[in-house]
Amino acid sequence: MFEFGILLAALTLGWVVGLDPLATIRLDLKTVAVGLAATIPPVSVLWLLPRLRWEAIHRLQRLVEDVMGPLFRGASTTGIVTLAAAAGIAEEVLFRGLLQEGLTGWIGVGGALVVASVLFGLVHWVTRLYAVLAALVGCYLGALYLMTGNLAVPILVHALYDVAALVLLRSASGDSLRAQ
Repeated sequence: MFEFGILLAALTLGWVVGLDPLATIRLDLKTVAVGLAATIPPVSVLWLLPRLRWEAIHRLQRLVEDVMGPLFRGASTTGIVTLAAAAGIAEEVLFRGLLQEGLTGWIGVGGALVVASVLFGLVHWVTRLYAVLAALVGCYLGALYLMTGNLAVPILVHALYDVAALVLLRSASGDSLRAQ
């Protein structure tokens, strides 16, 4: 429901300012292929970070597992996919389709990318490090949007990344994959 509220807010704000944040969504086989390929780098980083010898990452991982793990311990795969899809759609419509697109005319492409990415990081604040990592992911998603001109690409990447992250989180909390 929270993600639906974000989507509704983005669409309402877009209507108020005269910008359709859904205007650049095009879904076709090329978009799916690009989205799948573009998901590989962030999921690879998700897999790689815990394997680094960086204590700050290990502390963050433990915090996320302790705080968020219980929320997803009993989650079904269907529930995780549904939440990830909702987050991918709502957050990309807001941060890339509305904010990044809308700010481009005011502060330029680079400025809009930076502002949307920083706001994305701040909204995902768990710790300072988590916010920085989220801002970097936001920058990657924003760059994908700029390169493709198609909001469906960052939506797909965001959703698939979230599925991977939530499945890893659920498995770290002691649950194996469950299909429901």
